[in-house]
Amino acid sequence: MKYLCVLSIAFGAIIAQSVGADAFKNEPADFRGIEWGAAFADHADGLNLVRTDNDVLVYVRDSEKNVTDRNSYRKIAYRFYKDRFSAGIIQTFGNDEKKRLRRSLVATYGEAERISRRQELDSWDGEAVQIVLSCSVTSYCAAEFMSKGNDRARRAGNRQSRASPAKGCRINE
Repeated sequence: MKYLCVLSIAFGAIIAQSVGADAFKNEPADFRGIEWGAAFADHADGLNLVRTDNDVLVYVRDSEKNVTDRNSYRKIAYRFYKDRFSAGIIQTFGNDEKKRLRRSLVATYGEAERISRRQELDSWDGEAVQIVLSCSVTSYCAAEFMSKGNDRARRAGNRQSRASPAKGCRINE
């Protein structure tokens, strides 16, 4: 009986691992042409600063068509941590944009793992990248493509500097 239990657990772990691997196909090596960990200086042309928060700088591209009209909204942003690319963010508002974003992510990366049943919160978890799609009942969605390498470094840096006061967050308009 003991061996049957151990065998069942091992078999379950193998199935869970294979399901997790299938849940995230085509793990991206970059976000819209910017490689994970790339230096800001290599991609500075056409990027406009929109927000700063200590070592985190968020930019938008001049060339991308952000949609802002009565029924829908789409914005694409690029986050750099200590001058290294760490995340890409797609924000949408409007039911049509919400559906379009979700369909695109599923078609490209496969079905996501549902993190929460109470709200629309899905995750694609890869070796080097995690994608989190968070949607609210108001049809607002944010898909964040995150490099695990830079986020680990940022968390380690935050643990070391907890004693220092926060500098706050500025929004550039």
